[in-house]
Amino acid sequence: MINDFILELYRASRRMAHADFQVWAFGALSGIIPFDSAFWFRWAAYDNRSHIHASYLYQQPQTLLEEYVAEELWRDDIVYERTLHAPRGTAVRASLDDYPSAKMRDFMRRNQQQHIMTIALMQDVPQLAGGMSLYRNRSRPPFSEEDARLQELLAPHVVDAWRENWLMDVVRAARSTKFTEFSLGVLMPNLMLSEAQHNFSALMLAEWPEWRGPWLPAALDQQFAKAPAVQPWVGHSIAAYHRKQADDSLLMMIRHRHPLDQLPRRKREAAVLFAGGVSQAEVASRLKLSPSTVNNYLADVYRDLEIGDKADLSVLVERLEP
Repeated sequence: MINDFILELYRASRRMAHADFQVWAFGALSGIIPFDSAFWFRWAAYDNRSHIHASYLYQQPQTLLEEYVAEELWRDDIVYERTLHAPRGTAVRASLDDYPSAKMRDFMRRNQQQHIMTIALMQDVPQLAGGMSLYRNRSRPPFSEEDARLQELLAPHVVDAWRENWLMDVVRAARSTKFTEFSLGVLMPNLMLSEAQHNFSALMLAEWPEWRGPWLPAALDQQFAKAPAVQPWVGHSIAAYHRKQADDSLLMMIRHRHPLDQLPRRKREAAVLFAGGVSQAEVASRLKLSPSTVNNYLADVYRDLEIGDKADLSVLVERLEP
């Protein structure tokens, strides 16, 4: 049953829109670990606190989280406190009667949270974490050691599939499928990293070995504060692009540096336009260059990139330009 769940989890993450996947994932998980409601969260750790970037409430009203934050109930939440200090990936359990705070007990009672089991998992990107809380009402027994073991086993798969499914939705919203060379990250409007794919951290650390997140290094922070540029930011090891989303977040796209990125700016612009189907004459017109200059630029590009013709250039640019 567990193997079937994990297999279907990844299959569903590839075919479903995120809103549908959220419902499906918790519904399927409840067939293995019985629960009545749930809370999924993604957060960044800084200033000695956890700051939630995204969340999803399953079989619970949205007002639950609004009240929890407005009333600062996290100060009285023993599961929150224990989860912060527990080894990441450890399931933390408690029941309503374990809480000394009358305010917290009232909150839990109204939301039918008789029993809680929470797990938080640090991601590859330093300071970012994802996790989930499962709740049982008073008609069910407390979460057991076996339930905790199952949550510790399955949560890494759920969090990973959830992340990749959400990022696929971001890519679809950007109306582009040309991301095979890239690792994706999503930045909040204040340019704090909120989510990233599994190989994102390795690429960032190749460029900045001391980087620890969730904020960008200064060089990228300055670049991304501007409107998206025609050319990427290029470092010693990576090239980085960004694109503003409808909700004011930024889609960040990074990949290994390529010789294409080292071309002089005007040659690179000419190469990208020409590879995209623009004629040499139109390239010259757009860049305010002579046709002979464009011809010379393209000859240099073929030589420097060790490619034979326009078809090779088009394939290369299709891979490397989002």
